[in-house]
Formats: sequence, C-alpha cells, structure tokens
Amino acid sequence: EYARSESNVEPLPHFPMSLLRTFVEVLVRCPRLSPQLLLERIYPWRLLDALGSTASTMELALRRFLSKSHMGSSEWYRLSSAAKVGHGAAHFFALDADQEEEGLSSVPLSAYAQLAMACGGGPLQLTAPDVAFVALPVHRAHLSNLVVDHAVGVDLCVVGAKGCGKSALVQRFAAMLGYSGFVTMHLFRDMSARDLLQRRSTTLSGDTIWMDTPLTMAAKHGGLVVLDGIDKLAPSILSIL
Repeated sequence: EYARSESNVEPLPHFPMSLLRTFVEVLVRCPRLSPQLLLERIYPWRLLDALGSTASTMELALRRFLSKSHMGSSEWYRLSSAAKVGHGAAHFFALDADQEEEGLSSVPLSAYAQLAMACGGGPLQLTAPDVAFVALPVHRAHLSNLVVDHAVGVDLCVVGAKGCGKSALVQRFAAMLGYSGFVTMHLFRDMSARDLLQRRSTTLSGDTIWMDTPLTMAAKHGGLVVLDGIDKLAPSILSIL
C-alpha cells in the first residue's frame, strides 16, 4: 500500500506468505542464486499479470529490498553428480553455473551446493539415455531449478505454450530422480474435488466402487504424479491439493 501511495502504481497480486519460507530455504541451499530470478520463479508475477499493470510495482519493490550486488548473481546451478543415500533419498552435488568455465580447481567452496531430497526407486540418470532428447542450456537450467525446488519440498508447476517440450522436460526430471514409473493424470474443466482423489468404477457383478486416482496413490505410497492441464481446474478445486 505504501508503494502505491508514493508512486501511484497498481497494488501487487496476492502474495502467499508461505513463499517467503521457500525463498529463504532455496537461498540457504544455493546462496549464489539471483534473488530476483528466484523471486520470479516462485512468484511468477509476469504470468499472473499478463497486461503488465503491476510491473512498475514489482520493479519498485525489487529496487527497495534487493541490493544491486544481488541483481547479477547466478541464474542456476549445474548438477554435477548424484547418489542415493538411503531408501527413497538422494543427494545431489551442484556447482554454480557461473563458475563452470573457470575449471574445478579454481572454484571456491561457496560455489557448490549439496541438495538432499526424496527420490524414486530407479537409478538416478543425470544424463539423458535417450538420444532423442538433446539437452540445451535452457533445458539444463530448467531441470536444475526443478531439482533445487524439489529439494525444499515444494510442488512444481511447468508453464509453457503447447508443444514447447513440457512433457519431455518432466520425463527427464523423473529420470534424474529415479521415478521410472511416474503417472500422468489428465485433468478436465468440469472435474470435481472428488474426481481428483477417487474415481468411480463398476465390478463384474455390477456394484459401484470407488478407487484411488494416481494422485491419491502417489500420496499414499510415495511417487511422482504429473497433473496435466492443471490450469483447467477452478481455484476451489486446486485448494484441496
């Protein structure tokens, strides 16, 4: 409200305070990440405001609360190695991407990040075994950011135009984390809250039964489920996730 009265700009869209904890936890693990780019990742205000009416408000807030020294920090960390450390747990070793070209011998210890996270039962595949997937720098950056966000225990949302490679990116993420049997659950506009958790089926005798959806099964047994088309759901339905 202060920013609005002083500069006559539009108020911000809703900012969940829980994102502050995510913001801090990511920076604790990867201190060389750019706070500005991290904020835009966990709070995609440019997507929330397609008309750009809050752009001046966000720019004012960034100038006030983020120092200039942070504006040019690293955009992402390069995942260099990974190993399982127990059942359903993995440990990733990441290097600040800005230090990559300088050679490992000259990289300071502060440029590295150690990330512990949940994983699947399959092998961790940092490199793509499928030659059909060519990982460009933009893909490696997105995959690295997905792994970092997964390490702090938040849900992930991949946004992009149709046919831009979202599904391929998610498949690579699943392979990197050892989720070989992940399931894609396709969503539709008239879906109810119950439809997300259970689906109705019929036995051979004609009786109606309710069965768990892939989302519920993943929550019960531990696993990765992809909700395809989550933008089709109403906010009241999303609130149960």
